[in-house]
Amino acid sequence: MAECSLEQVPVWAISEKGDVLCRIGVTPQDPARDDLRPIRGNSWLHVGTDQPFRSICIGGGHQVWAIARDGSVFYRGSVSAHNPAGECWYHIPSPPRQTLKQVSVGRTSVYAVDDSGNLWYRQGLTPSYPQGSAWELISNNVCKVSVGSLDQVWIIADKVSGFPSESSGTVCHRLGVKPMQPKGLSWDYGIGGGWEHVSVRGNSVETQRGMPRSPMPSRTQSQVNGNALGC
Repeated sequence: MAECSLEQVPVWAISEKGDVLCRIGVTPQDPARDDLRPIRGNSWLHVGTDQPFRSICIGGGHQVWAIARDGSVFYRGSVSAHNPAGECWYHIPSPPRQTLKQVSVGRTSVYAVDDSGNLWYRQGLTPSYPQGSAWELISNNVCKVSVGSLDQVWIIADKVSGFPSESSGTVCHRLGVKPMQPKGLSWDYGIGGGWEHVSVRGNSVETQRGMPRSPMPSRTQSQVNGNALGC
């Protein structure tokens, strides 16, 4: 019988103590099972670090980015389907005078949020230089960010101009994100008030052009797309 080899699904985790772990042997499905249930993997591999970590995210092409508890940013080198844990950590300089707390990675984009609520975009990412070259400030008053597998960008905003009754925990979506404009152009108001977390990690379906948009609360264009986050 020919041996069937399935590509491993990258799974990383951070413990309460800040230890970094990589799950080995996770595959999309088990061909030996009739119900094709996902494989949970067979072991956890401890990945050494020189300090505790607080945030980690996996993007397209086995990109692994992480943030330590002191706000330092790291990129994991040599991660691949055949080497899921990679080889070493590369230290990435943080934005000047800022301490990062969360990172999210898409297909070709990396975003991070600092302790002051600023949202940063990593410039200069290329296949030959996946660490990028510099951080660019996108917005402020941001609590959380999630970048999808097609580089969709959603955030939880702390304060949104024009919405005094929904100033905390507002979901916003980045408009105008394209391959030639990866940073997008403006923010679109989503759901307002009291939200703490957002995730678009499972959305990998290309949107068809011309598709009608879902009903949204009625807002003026200046409120929706202007300096909604004070950027």
